Amino acid sequence: TWKVREMTIDSSTLITYFSGGMILSSTFFIIHLICTINPYHKVLFPLISSLLGFLIGILIITNSSESNYISTIREVISKSVIIIISVSPIILALLTYNFYKISFIKKDSKHIKITKL
Repeated sequence: TWKVREMTIDSSTLITYFSGGMILSSTFFIIHLICTINPYHKVLFPLISSLLGFLIGILIITNSSESNYISTIREVISKSVIIIISVSPIILALLTYNFYKISFIKKDSKHIKITKL
């Protein structure tokens, strides 16, 4: 016989996963801002907002957990990475399908403009 288990997600688990995603995406955005800095780039506002997101995520995790804060943050971030890795084949399959569909679209010759230089 097959037994169907009910999956219940506690609200604190959902909040900690969300805050782990905030920390992970804020970290990626901070690294991106640092790597693409140039003289014409106004980096102050995006850097401050991503640092705020990072700190808010850490604050949410520390308020919702009673155990060691560093290990809880490490656990939440590692679970966020595992979720991203487990969902990535679906995302990559959808991207491949869209790229395949875009590459083989027949172009109508009436809509192509020829301009003179």
